[in-house]
Amino acid sequence: MEKLHISWISFSNHSNFHNIENLSRFGFTINCLFAANHKKTSLLLISNETIHCNKIMKIMIDIRHTMPHIPAIFIGHCSSNIRGELLTIGMDDVVSPNIQPIELYARIIGLHKRYDKGLYIRKIGAFHIDYLDRNISYDDIHIPLKPREYLLLEYLITNSPKPVSRTNILYHLWNCRHDPGTNSVEVHIWRLRQKMIEYVPNAPKIQTIKNRGYAIVVHKYVQKLSPIWL
Repeated sequence: MEKLHISWISFSNHSNFHNIENLSRFGFTINCLFAANHKKTSLLLISNETIHCNKIMKIMIDIRHTMPHIPAIFIGHCSSNIRGELLTIGMDDVVSPNIQPIELYARIIGLHKRYDKGLYIRKIGAFHIDYLDRNISYDDIHIPLKPREYLLLEYLITNSPKPVSRTNILYHLWNCRHDPGTNSVEVHIWRLRQKMIEYVPNAPKIQTIKNRGYAIVVHKYVQKLSPIWL
């Protein structure tokens, strides 16, 4: 999947940057709206806590007139009436500043289901990755994966043939910046290997690279499928 380019504009003293920053680990590129190339913008995130209602409404109307075909999510504390007005003038979603990154990610995915599902389909070698439904298959054989197994296999495939370190896996799957000293990574690697042996024994194997991490070697050829294949 090509990275989604999210343009972010904040009218907040406390801009909730931590949640926005965390979106990057889901495969998004985050840029300031004013520094972004609008032609590459996949989605707008607009954060507000300080500007009063009438003024922010005018700003939102101007933004929607300037970029009417780009999905937009408004982040701010709103009453039901204000939320309704924002949706009426063209916001695709309105969420609380306290929203967790995983929910914000899910809402972004939901928007793009309506806008362009083709962005989320990728074929790497014989692996077929559906980023929307979070499915991976090999030679058209579906691999039943739990959420973290999906994240792990997708991470290994998209980084192929380079190995990914244990530290990077901990951050990607658990958002851990420091090693907690558990064997969670090794357990998930083992379970994923067993599942692939059971369902797709002909698929490339997950290799342990000494002092570097884990790798899976697939063909370098990358193809984005047309939505007509879906």
